[in-house]
Amino acid sequence: MFEYSIGIDQTQVESHYSLGSLLYDVGEWELAAKHFRQALVYARFYTELDSLQLRAILASGLEMLLDIYRGLQHKVSFLPTEEELAAASEGGGIDFFALACFKIL
Repeated sequence: MFEYSIGIDQTQVESHYSLGSLLYDVGEWELAAKHFRQALVYARFYTELDSLQLRAILASGLEMLLDIYRGLQHKVSFLPTEEELAAASEGGGIDFFALACFKIL
């Protein structure tokens, strides 16, 4: 269901988070990290949750992402990659100002 949801709307933060969590639990860490990063990319524009709920899932996703980053000895990106940000900007999900802000990090 989560993959279907993302296929329809790639900006579905909740689906990215949920799929990332499931993948994390079964040890598919690289794929999980990708979905947690996607949740971060699209969070700024997500309006389906109130700010406290959104903050809670992003904080949880960041915690698991940090575990993955450490567990895979820094072989995966902790923050969204330039490619992920560029792909999101092409799809209209993120503006160029936000893209520039992530690049600074």
